Amino acid sequence: MVSMVVSLLLAAIAPTPAQVAGEWRLVEQHYNGGGDNFADGAPELRVRFAAAGSGAADTVTFDGWTAAWPAWLAPGGAAALDAITVRRAEDGGAIEADYRVRPAAGDDTWLVVHESCRATAPATLACAVEVGFERAGVRRGGFTWQRTFARVGRP
Repeated sequence: MVSMVVSLLLAAIAPTPAQVAGEWRLVEQHYNGGGDNFADGAPELRVRFAAAGSGAADTVTFDGWTAAWPAWLAPGGAAALDAITVRRAEDGGAIEADYRVRPAAGDDTWLVVHESCRATAPATLACAVEVGFERAGVRRGGFTWQRTFARVGRP
């Protein structure tokens, strides 16, 4: 009985992990850990993650375009995606997605993408976007964006 009361008390005072649910604005983006912040001067990128079980959609907005997350958005809009898989951490502190971006007309190179985001603090979201190039079923290099988002509004 005492151990159960202690367990309940510890669970009640344990810190709640930071949550990905909410709206986030990109503040930093670096290639492969480089020093240049490519978010400066770029069109605004925002993501909104719904609370688990809410039934609301996750979205991404870039340069005036909005689409369901995950999405590959460019100034011309959203590209077509295949093989989309999304996973959320049970504690609500992380979300990740794997997908393939269909080649543009006249191109034969697919983009193979893995996005992973973790709330590292109540107001900070750290994301890695690993992008690989695939032609005729063979991986041909790639890069990683390291992104930092700031929460928009209160958690």
